[in-house]
Amino acid sequence: MADMIFGSGTGPWVCPNDRQLALRAKLQTGWSVHTFQTEKQRKMQALSPKELEVILGVIRKAEQLDMAEQQRIGRLVERLENMRKNAMGNGLSQCLLCGELLGLLGSSSVFCQDCRKKVCTKCGIEVVGAQKRLLWLCKICSEQREVWKRSGAWFYKGLPKYIPPRKSPKALELQPQPWQGETAVPEPESIRSSRSFTWARGK
Repeated sequence: MADMIFGSGTGPWVCPNDRQLALRAKLQTGWSVHTFQTEKQRKMQALSPKELEVILGVIRKAEQLDMAEQQRIGRLVERLENMRKNAMGNGLSQCLLCGELLGLLGSSSVFCQDCRKKVCTKCGIEVVGAQKRLLWLCKICSEQREVWKRSGAWFYKGLPKYIPPRKSPKALELQPQPWQGETAVPEPESIRSSRSFTWARGK
């Protein structure tokens, strides 16, 4: 009888405490508490195998889309880095991109608003600024703005996670390799610059 009233701990019924009785009296939900009610509700709310498969399919699709987005941003970043590596001038007396001589004896130059370097009019892009003023940007800075816009970096205040594209084995084989036993000696800056821009001075 005592077990029926106060509960033995193993039976399905227990006697509620004063706080539960007062709360149930206000809610008008009865005077008994079923100990396994929460467990039954949990079992009733369990997902079926079909529902689990649908959820896992959605998660896998989201991961694939995220991977494709990271690869897309990686291609944009690689293109920008290649443009920076292929820059031939110093941005002062020569065009930053093509290395053409600027000034009175060369081509007319424009001033890049972002990097503060000089480029020729062929390597510069005219854009409209915030106050509807015409500004000049070099192709590198213009591409960098495009990367920030198309990758969402303007929103995150930095480049999101990206995956750089892998180089194919054929592309690696086509790259020039030094002769075996021959060490690559870096050329002095003066010799390299004079050799690179001789054609520009001849104009």
